[in-house]
Formats: sequence, C-alpha cells, structure tokens
Amino acid sequence: MKMTVVKSDRKVGASAMFRKDNTIYIIIATFLLITAIFIYRLFPGTEVSQYESVSGKRPIIYTYFSWDASRQDIEHYTKEQEEMIDFWKTRWSNAGWEPRILSEEDAKRYPKFNQYDEQISKLDLLPSKRLCFYRWMAMSAATDGGWMSEHDIYPLHVESSTPKNMFVLPNNGRLTIYENNLNHGAFPSLVSGSSAEWNRVTAALLEYVPQHEGEMFHDVRALGQLNIERPKSFELVDGVTNAVVLKTGLGQTRKIDCRWYSGKIALHFSYKTMVDAIKYKTIRRKQEAQSRAFYAKRFLNDFRHQCEGTR
Repeated sequence: MKMTVVKSDRKVGASAMFRKDNTIYIIIATFLLITAIFIYRLFPGTEVSQYESVSGKRPIIYTYFSWDASRQDIEHYTKEQEEMIDFWKTRWSNAGWEPRILSEEDAKRYPKFNQYDEQISKLDLLPSKRLCFYRWMAMSAATDGGWMSEHDIYPLHVESSTPKNMFVLPNNGRLTIYENNLNHGAFPSLVSGSSAEWNRVTAALLEYVPQHEGEMFHDVRALGQLNIERPKSFELVDGVTNAVVLKTGLGQTRKIDCRWYSGKIALHFSYKTMVDAIKYKTIRRKQEAQSRAFYAKRFLNDFRHQCEGTR
C-alpha cells in the first residue's frame, strides 16, 4: 500500500506570523523612540543633569576657599572665616543645595597650572588676591561644571526656594554671571555654566595675565577686558544684590524694602556691604560680631519673616 505523506504548514505559518508580529513591534518601537526624541527637544528641562549630588536630590553649589597663612591677625581671621564658611554651607543647604568647597589642590589639576601660577605671581596682587584666578581653574579642572559662589553669597529665598529648577543650567549652559559690574564686566560672585563653558572662559581670562605683569590685575578686570574685546563672551543676569535696603531707619520697626529684592536670587554680603550698612545705619553694629556672617544672618532672618514669597 502506498502511503501519502502530508507535510504540515504549521511551522511555516508560525514563522511567517512571528516575522509579521516582529515587524509590528519594530514599527511601534520606532514610533515611541521618535516621540520620545520630540518630547525631549520640546521640553529640554526634563533631562537629567550631571550637576546634581550623588543622591540625585540636590543641585551642587561650589565655593573656593584657601587659608591665608600670611595674615597677622591669624586668630581673629580663623574664627571669622570658619564662621563665614559654616553659615555659607548652612544657608545653601537649608535652601535645598549641596554645598561643596574647592581648594588649591583642585586648582592644581588644571592643565599647565604651574605655568599660569608663575604668571599670576608676577601680578601686583597680594597672595590672597591671586586666588581669584585659582577658583576658575578649580571649577574647570575638578568639577563637571555647574554653580559656584563666593563664600559671602547667600540665597535670599529658603522656604520658597525651588532648587530642582537649577538642575538644568540657565541659558543652555552658557557661562552666566549674576552680579553686575558697571565697569564693562561683571563680579563673578555667583556663576553658572557647563564644563565646556567654564573651561572656555577660564582659558580666555588666563590669556590676559601675561599682558598685565606688574599690574593690579584680577579676574574682575579680566572679565571686563574680555567683555570689551569679545562682547557676549558670557551672559550677564542681574540676579545678585549687594545692598541692605530698608524702608525706614533704626526705628522701633525696621522694615526691609522687599521691592528692592524683587527678581534677585542671592545677597552678596561683602565687606563693603557691611561697612556701608553700618555707616548708613541700616544695620546696628554689635560688639559680639565675629564676622560678616553675623550681620548677614540677622538680616536674612528679618528678610525671611518680611519678604519670603515676594519675589
């Protein structure tokens, strides 16, 4: 008897079905990928930034600090600087940031540090003032960019602060300085920028140093020269104030003029700020004050009660 063998098409059919289903999955995946790219470009603020802390919950704020061993009043100087650093860390931490301190060791990681250091030493600057260039080198060499402030810069708003907005750098990461200098440039008391931007501007500033041998030339003057010779080399935002402004003098009720601080994100409580405030009696001189941080703390406490939320 002759047997007829019938071949099953089940395997062939299953293979064809698999190829068909696989094609559908590829089409769906491609569509989702294109949609994700479109949303990312439409809302770039949704990206994850490298400027966040290890925990991923706080943006990082850097400052540069190095002890000045040449000081004669070393005991008072030490207490003063420790108090200022402590308050700087506390204030920024309370505002939702992770404060970190850079030092000369970080600056030494900058390429050709020794060469630039030798050139900086030929400027007519006290050793402590030469550090203004070191902070640029430290931020460029030892970080992934981000935010840097001087250690007498304090955020104005704490309770209503929204540091999560600071994970993505302003102006698409272009180097941005937040305190105006009317003499063509800016005071780099609060600065933000990507790593590439920090390196670009740092290199530009250091190029000017050999041109000013024997002169009193610091980073503020270098920024002014850069702004004149190469306009729009950095962004300038009026976000920092260095004044203590009251509606009234030393009456029973000392009212801060909150309107003056509208749009400002930080207070630069410099030595001049303190001297002027005492001179014009917008703050009271206190014998127990060890540093500017003492007065800044009192003012910011008043600011919190009177002006918090009135940006």
